[in-house]
Amino acid sequence: KRISMIKNIKSKGLDDEYTIEMRTQFVNRARWFMKTLEEGLDNGLGWEFGHDAMLEAGRRTGYNQYPRNAGMKLFAKTHMSKMFEAAHEAEVVKLTDEEYEVEMHYCPLVEAFMEYTQDEEYIAKLCECACMS
Repeated sequence: KRISMIKNIKSKGLDDEYTIEMRTQFVNRARWFMKTLEEGLDNGLGWEFGHDAMLEAGRRTGYNQYPRNAGMKLFAKTHMSKMFEAAHEAEVVKLTDEEYEVEMHYCPLVEAFMEYTQDEEYIAKLCECACMS
């Protein structure tokens, strides 16, 4: 029997209505993302299709949502919203003027991906594409 490397376990204390709703929305978006990407893969577009699409979506969102050229500390303050922190059980592990590193202890996207597959390599590729934004 293969032992899973993916540890995606929700904390028992984060079951308030707000967190549940945020996670539900992320899971639904992840399902749409995964099925859209799979359609592209099935039609010969390759993984670059997913990377490029998410990167462009991220650019559009980032341009309108996040302050430009204001440094990582201001970006981090904007990015680490209450919703993001709760939905992903996230914490900032490094923040300097040049670097911003977040650790997510739970990911609703992985929850959605695992509904369809237990293939960890495939899930890792899905996560890599999803995090391009």
